Amino acid sequence: IYVHGDYEKIFKKKENVLYISNHQSSVDWIITNMLAVHQGSLGHIRYVLKSDLKWIPFYGFYFQQHGCIYVRRNDKGDIDRVEKGMRQIEYNGLPVWLVIFPEGTRFNPINNQDAIQRSRLFAQEKGLVPFDYVLYPRTGATVAAIKALKHKLDAVYDITIMYNQTYDHQQQIRLNAPSMAGKLTIIYRDPPIPISILGLKLTELEL
Repeated sequence: IYVHGDYEKIFKKKENVLYISNHQSSVDWIITNMLAVHQGSLGHIRYVLKSDLKWIPFYGFYFQQHGCIYVRRNDKGDIDRVEKGMRQIEYNGLPVWLVIFPEGTRFNPINNQDAIQRSRLFAQEKGLVPFDYVLYPRTGATVAAIKALKHKLDAVYDITIMYNQTYDHQQQIRLNAPSMAGKLTIIYRDPPIPISILGLKLTELEL
């Protein structure tokens, strides 16, 4: 990976953070771990995850036991589940990297055009400019987490992951980001993945 932005001040000390990132590939999980390793915080990661992932053998159970929080898309009970999870994190008193992918699903231009169209329609209905390369974020879990952990969190890390080889210049169409399987095999021999890091202190946010 190739990082730029606020990485120097982020890597020099351990912090309790809310980590938010765009989401295109299962490789995003590996990148999260790699960044946490640089801060010595790998064991502090807790994810907010789609509930479907709890059925993955072994991993689903592990994530739940590790303090990760499962949510259901468009479920009114999600905020309650997030707030309950935040209270448990606060009660345990352990360091935390709380990871949220606010888009709620991957930006997948080949297999998930429905999500992209829904995102653009939402923007138009709200009088907003539609995004071309990310989905409009679902802010409920993020806002709930910040409010619940405002006395514990030191910062918010805003991460942008930019994969190579995701645009076909001949056909002028956007392609999928590489999968974890593809990235770990000889299929993709692309340069390092550029990653932009923006570190914000909680005092810089309007809460």
